[in-house]
Amino acid sequence: MGEGEKLRDTLRKRTEILRTLFNNPQTISDLTEKVNASRSTVDRAIKNLKELGGVEFQDGEYHVTTTGKLSLQTYEDYVETTDDLADIHQIVNNISSDLSIDRDFIKGASKHLANPQVPETALREANELLKSATKLTGLAPLSLPSYPDLLEEEMQENDLEVEIIVEQNVLKSLHEVRGESFENFVAYDNVSIYTTERLLPCAVWIMETPEGEHAGITVYNQGSVQGVIINEKKAAVQWAREIYENYLESSSKIEEL
Repeated sequence: MGEGEKLRDTLRKRTEILRTLFNNPQTISDLTEKVNASRSTVDRAIKNLKELGGVEFQDGEYHVTTTGKLSLQTYEDYVETTDDLADIHQIVNNISSDLSIDRDFIKGASKHLANPQVPETALREANELLKSATKLTGLAPLSLPSYPDLLEEEMQENDLEVEIIVEQNVLKSLHEVRGESFENFVAYDNVSIYTTERLLPCAVWIMETPEGEHAGITVYNQGSVQGVIINEKKAAVQWAREIYENYLESSSKIEEL
């Protein structure tokens, strides 16, 4: 077994010990009481961690080393990310492989799986965000029947600015189905619609609100909402914006229909 493998195995087994020592150096007796384990178990854990450079003995107490702190942070990040992936695999597996999802977008995100009987319930949090948004930017691979009306309502009540990219066939379908009402929507001064010949992998969007920016992915499967992932972290918003900018480069603005 290589050193890296030994470290991973030890971290899996001894996480509680490292976490307990992280900011509070302690004796073996203190540790035994804190982690509610036998003395022999704690002794083995300390021995394993010392061998890998994760803890050291100073002034009668065990301290976490820099290696131990970095190892614990890396391991807990791994656990958080894999837990997140387990929660959302049903969503992300329906996204086109053309879209490379950044791990920073997944970490700490809120996930909303669709109820098969009422799939649009997955949009609830995103729709609540929209009520306070000042700007919506994003990709629209399709349009739910209620969405243009929802956007128009927020534009009239809260001066929402809308900037979206749609596939050409989606634009054509919206025009055919909604006719003059869609023409009026496109004509608003605070609406910018772009069209692209590229296939859009899913709805990637950014909502700007007084409280901050929120990035999201809305995933569809055969026209129904499969799920929504939302993250307000700076790295997640930056990733979503880069995806949008990439598609914007090959898009054309619609001036009139």
